[in-house]
Amino acid sequence: MDSCNLVHLPLNPDIKLFKAQDGDDLAEVSRYQQIIGSLMYLVIGTRADLAYTVSALSQFSSKPTTQHMGILKQALRYLKRTKNLTLTYRKSEVTLSGYSDSDYGGDRNDWKSTSGNIFQIVGNTISWRSVKQ
Repeated sequence: MDSCNLVHLPLNPDIKLFKAQDGDDLAEVSRYQQIIGSLMYLVIGTRADLAYTVSALSQFSSKPTTQHMGILKQALRYLKRTKNLTLTYRKSEVTLSGYSDSDYGGDRNDWKSTSGNIFQIVGNTISWRSVKQ
């Protein structure tokens, strides 16, 4: 990963993820799970921008394909590109804002929705959530 190509998005929004089918090339399960676990740790503490990607990819932890592993590596390339981003809190007028969204049945495997929300104070994220219904 030292000389990898850096990317601007952790997950391409046009990609639809599907469960492994017979004949699909499978990735190494333990390696995939280790990377997912490490990314989950980051999402819980500091990296809200990876919440949806990690949530979506973790659904395939028991039988990941090489496509899933490729997308996971894309998330790592995104993480490398954005490693110097920080949250900065400045003194100013305190404003609280919140946003939420849902994809209404966007998972093509079980037709469940994924929803998420984010809350910010003075433009800095303080709380976030991405959950499958």
